[in-house]
Amino acid sequence: MKLELEDVRGGYGRVAVLKGVSFALAAGEVLALLGHNGAGKTSTLKAIMGLLPVRTGRIALDGAGLADREPHTIVGLGIAYVPQGRRLFPYLSVEENLRMGVLAGGSDVRVLEEVYALFPPVRERLRQRAGTLSGGQQQMVAMGRALAASPRVLLLDEPFEGLQPSLVQAILRAIGRLRESGVAVVLVEQRVDLALRVADRVVFLQNGVSAHEALPAALQRDPEPLYRYVGVRR
Repeated sequence: MKLELEDVRGGYGRVAVLKGVSFALAAGEVLALLGHNGAGKTSTLKAIMGLLPVRTGRIALDGAGLADREPHTIVGLGIAYVPQGRRLFPYLSVEENLRMGVLAGGSDVRVLEEVYALFPPVRERLRQRAGTLSGGQQQMVAMGRALAASPRVLLLDEPFEGLQPSLVQAILRAIGRLRESGVAVVLVEQRVDLALRVADRVVFLQNGVSAHEALPAALQRDPEPLYRYVGVRR
């Protein structure tokens, strides 16, 4: 499996949001996209999912172009997206939300057992309305719904936002297990310390452009790019 973005440029109307984003991702790899607010991180995820118009450049999964496809067909090819804010169906039960993922990916309902293994608290709340869950519980269900589509690539936008430490650890463990199972992950996260704990590589975006790429170990030795592109001193 290989996800590739080559000089991707796009936006809405006359507003250019992405001005040259490039990176590649292999199976079982976690790539962190870091940058200031407005750098183009979320827009990159939306472009991959067909939610942001791509004007030029190339987005491909295993060589098959994605830029002109509808979002539901992209899910069917093996890419799932967990947006910031979770965006569950609040009046549906937890189980109904999870089955939406099964339906979107055309997968077998038995995949839900894998979701429950990753997030045991989800199994305990299958009949509960999703909108009545805590923020952390909703994040687990949102990730579970995406994983129910049996993706090869998982896009995560701010998965740790507002979570208490125990739930942060649960999400970190889940990402680690996904890596071991061969699922590739693109992670957008403001909490740089958490992103560096789980990422294999880091791509810094600046004004819609891929500005710098580094390994977490290199950033530990020389954190200057963290200050330059994110404003974080270590």
